[in-house]
Amino acid sequence: MANDQAFMLRLNSKRTGDRVPYGRQHGKVTIGWPCCGRELIDAPSRDAARRIVHEAYYPDDTNYRRSGSATGNLWRFLHEMRRGALLVIPHGQNVYLAEVTGDADYDETKVKEDIAYFRTAKWLNPNGPFKRAKTPESVQSKMRLWQTCIDATDILLDIQSLRDSFSLSP
Repeated sequence: MANDQAFMLRLNSKRTGDRVPYGRQHGKVTIGWPCCGRELIDAPSRDAARRIVHEAYYPDDTNYRRSGSATGNLWRFLHEMRRGALLVIPHGQNVYLAEVTGDADYDETKVKEDIAYFRTAKWLNPNGPFKRAKTPESVQSKMRLWQTCIDATDILLDIQSLRDSFSLSP
């Protein structure tokens, strides 16, 4: 798989908390907003996806600001991310890296745990995470943004370098 994409992905949930242990144990990465159902994966356009998100989570909002923001995160995870994408996963003062190995999928039995949307992934740092402060400044800067799923392809070379340094770690 070619690593020609990178994303910063936060694996935590306001409702259910930290999803990093689940992801590492099961070889997955997940994203929230599970009540939109499988139809979000099949949405023909970003506008259609935004309507689904709006109806499921923000029906009383008079505008699409919050649903638009949520849709951007979901759309990147479900529709733009490809197999082979490298993921920077902040976790407190630590950072994990993973590589996407599967397509987006939905498990309706995991809605309550807020992990219904998932992709299989290979977690790349078996010896433990890096300290956030030891990552390149470009990676630290990207992690300061508070969206759930951010395209980080603009710093792909720095992320690849970070990945390569994991293989040198004791």
